[in-house]
Amino acid sequence: MARFVVVTPVLNAAKFIKDNLATVQAQSDGDWIHYFVDGGSVDGTLEILMEASAEDPRRRVITGKDKSLFDAWFKGHETADSDDQTDERTICVWLGADDLLMPWAFATLRQH
Repeated sequence: MARFVVVTPVLNAAKFIKDNLATVQAQSDGDWIHYFVDGGSVDGTLEILMEASAEDPRRRVITGKDKSLFDAWFKGHETADSDDQTDERTICVWLGADDLLMPWAFATLRQH
């Protein structure tokens, strides 16, 4: 069965990121890993993400400057690929820091 790999680039997204975390956590399909790629936030975003990742090992935080939004997405995807030591397939989900998902989003994607 495929696992969902969510990649979220973040930069100073403290006012949005808790809602983003909650919508992934609320998925009815719990087979996911969520990578956050923080490009150098100074507004408390990184602290929120570090606390959230300590609460749930499916959340992972990558830090460091990015060249662009696309660079951050690719950095997250490359890290996910290198972390995966299984032959499982993955379904990659690009999710912006201020984006939200319906609780049935992953379950619906899996059906198709």
